[in-house]
Amino acid sequence: MPDITLTLNQPISEKVHSAWSVFHTAHGLAFSHLEGSTFYDGGSKDSVFQEPNTGIITLNPTFFDAKRLDPLHLRAWYLPEDLEYAGTVAGGALFAYAGSTRGNPVTDAAYQIISPKLVNVLDARVALAVDGNKENFILRPKYSDQNFVWSMKTKVALETNQGFALVVSPEGIFADFADSWFLIAFGGKFILELSMAGFANLHGDVDGTGNYVHIDTYHLKNGGVNFGQAFQVSVIPLGKRFLSVSFTQNPRPAASNRASSFSSESEYFLTILRGQNSDGETPVSNLEPIWSPSLNQWVKYPKDFITLGLCAKDFDYHIAIAKAYYPSTQSVSLAWEFPPERVTWAPITPNKVTFEGHIEAGGGSATSIAPVLVNVDDAIYDPTTGRAIISKLLFSPSQNGVYTPELHAFGLSYPAHVQTSAFTPIDVSPNWQLIRFMRTCDLNAQRVELKLLRDDDWQTFMRTFGSCRLKANDNDGNPVILVDFYAQRMQPTFTGPSQLANDQFEGLDIWDRLNNQPLQIDSIVEGDEVAVQFQNAILKAGFQSSEVFIDYGASPELSSLTFGKFTNPNDLLRPNSDTSAGDFIRNTAEKLGVQFSPPIRVRWMSNGSGGMRWRIYLGPIYGSSTALTHGKVHHRFFLDDGLLPDDYDTQDARYSGHDFVVLSAPEFTVLRPEFNAILASAAKGVDGKEGAEPAYIPCPARVISDPTYVGYEGCERVKQLATESLQIAQTTESVAQVARTYYENHYNLKRLRLLEFSGEWQPEIDADEFVAVIGAAKFDDPDGRFSQGDPVCYGAYRIEHIDIEIRHDYDDDDTSTNLVRYEWTGSYTLVYVGPYEDPDFPRGPLVMWTEAANLPDDYDLPEGFTA
Repeated sequence: MPDITLTLNQPISEKVHSAWSVFHTAHGLAFSHLEGSTFYDGGSKDSVFQEPNTGIITLNPTFFDAKRLDPLHLRAWYLPEDLEYAGTVAGGALFAYAGSTRGNPVTDAAYQIISPKLVNVLDARVALAVDGNKENFILRPKYSDQNFVWSMKTKVALETNQGFALVVSPEGIFADFADSWFLIAFGGKFILELSMAGFANLHGDVDGTGNYVHIDTYHLKNGGVNFGQAFQVSVIPLGKRFLSVSFTQNPRPAASNRASSFSSESEYFLTILRGQNSDGETPVSNLEPIWSPSLNQWVKYPKDFITLGLCAKDFDYHIAIAKAYYPSTQSVSLAWEFPPERVTWAPITPNKVTFEGHIEAGGGSATSIAPVLVNVDDAIYDPTTGRAIISKLLFSPSQNGVYTPELHAFGLSYPAHVQTSAFTPIDVSPNWQLIRFMRTCDLNAQRVELKLLRDDDWQTFMRTFGSCRLKANDNDGNPVILVDFYAQRMQPTFTGPSQLANDQFEGLDIWDRLNNQPLQIDSIVEGDEVAVQFQNAILKAGFQSSEVFIDYGASPELSSLTFGKFTNPNDLLRPNSDTSAGDFIRNTAEKLGVQFSPPIRVRWMSNGSGGMRWRIYLGPIYGSSTALTHGKVHHRFFLDDGLLPDDYDTQDARYSGHDFVVLSAPEFTVLRPEFNAILASAAKGVDGKEGAEPAYIPCPARVISDPTYVGYEGCERVKQLATESLQIAQTTESVAQVARTYYENHYNLKRLRLLEFSGEWQPEIDADEFVAVIGAAKFDDPDGRFSQGDPVCYGAYRIEHIDIEIRHDYDDDDTSTNLVRYEWTGSYTLVYVGPYEDPDFPRGPLVMWTEAANLPDDYDLPEGFTA
């Protein structure tokens, strides 16, 4: 019989100082400034640009700079001779401009292209060679009667993803104000259409053939930017799929005062670029951003020229064109942060969500954001001299000044201080009388109950115990840790004339540490692995990295189980301040999973070397060929011991053969599903806007149409997922993933077929293992395979829970040796997973439970399995 060891105050890794983190999206960042040698709250971010819709912070492009015509910035502006024009007309040149010399300080006029009134100049159209398929766009009826002409284009192309700006000053009489148009073609696939009536449309070539479709409309507010006066329009690509389009008023200054700043009237719009693909990664549209390894960035548009189109109306334009240019590294200082204590056991780590590392074509230094932590006196941060931390962020452009790094979010953190507890272990193995605990896949703490004799332990009655450990040898003599737990409540009592001391222990297993650990995860971003974030949450609870194991070997799908798409940095998932690590793991596992697989598991299990660790894995799939015996039947349970094979000499031999006896009447349960279809809506659609298409999983056809089907209901019953249950998902794609996981977890006919009984238990029997159930046939098989009363297989089941009880007593029949007697039993909850043809027994008569398992075609079935 196996030896059992019960140890109180088992030394284990414990947290002695809590982890800490603070995290802000870029929109939520505050700034500080340096006066003399001291930082003060409140400061300017003039050295950087913050896109208002997303909060993304970048370097300031020179065309947003009040000194944009300083010599350092001149390379950003196209000189008039840097453009190709649409030819001449009778009476002279179509366009005129003042001469200039690149590299010298010049006045405003030197960069202005002046177009005389465009009446009767349509013959100029033929003189301009237009790249790509832009001609298709201007043949639309909107422009057929407007004497529209592609009028000029740059001789030097914009680089890939390079932003640009146009300063436009209309002149003359607006005879047909609302019908006047101005077109800007850029990136080889976008045309920005400005209406002098106060709005703009963005069009995109969806298939690369000139099939331009409307993408977005920007409506300028009344009293804001007026296209009838001088204005600047700017386009800056950001992130993975953003185009930031801004309109800024610039009342035309005198030629000598061109460097004056814009007025406060500015409007910023954001367009999110997506193809109509479901996964957000595989482009099916010419507009879908594509990753460029050579440039280390997502390509929103490729290298191409800027081409301008004008309408022949009774007015002319003064035009200046600039490329985005970031000439130098700039610094910005964030507001103070105060960690709760002075940290001496680990460095404070800056955590940033960025797009950086952009490289220019041909190489050169990449963009970067370098955090430097300092004290309030601007010295390198030293926790011994003060708690306040100032984060100085150094933004560095690419070597050619074309690209800027982008800051989406920023924060600080330090890890928990973990050390092994200094308890002196107390061996109470001879003293226990009763132990109850559970083995389960549930993501929560489970109760542990003990009854101890305490006659020899009077002096420790009032103490609080640390971690406790229960160990036993399995039937082969191998030591197995059954459960680690913390005693939550002790009730020592004195009974009988001799005042014997008994102690009733109530405890919770080690999962309780996760339930009591504030999450302190900085943020979750698009593409983060679920398992890795679970690992981070566990580490915050005071475990060593060696005590957390993501089992990619048994569950390779974990590497592709990620958090969904987030269209905006403001949508970064950040847990509530009162969220525990346990809450986070439970709620996420309920909503994100792998199709056809049970949910993700997080269990405290053997590490294979005599210790314990957290194992993160996907629940096994019956019939799967995945490694580590996933998907195979491990044990057999017999509903009657008279059905056992005759070749076992001893009970230990039977246990070694993995055959066990059911000790109670089995209880079969068939549950009606709560629903058979799901409807859920995303907060935002694939374009990032409200009113997204809902995710809908319909009722299986057989449930409505096939009366012979075991799950036939004859009707559809829709489950509407509540909004609060979808906070983890923001877009249609991610909501569809949540809906599918919920459907897999809650609407599965096999998971709604349960079997419960009390039976024998041994340490090698664990939750999540598959077992076969053997019982007596209830009738004669029409095909003659078995007769009523013969042993047959009732199918395969997965162990969901085992409530285990171990009793410890002395053998009354052998008082001479006082032989210890153990009694091991388990109350089992099993979930039906499919048919199983045992090598020793035919498949059983329960026809309604022996239908083919609904498994993907590429899964290997266990030996003896017939689908």
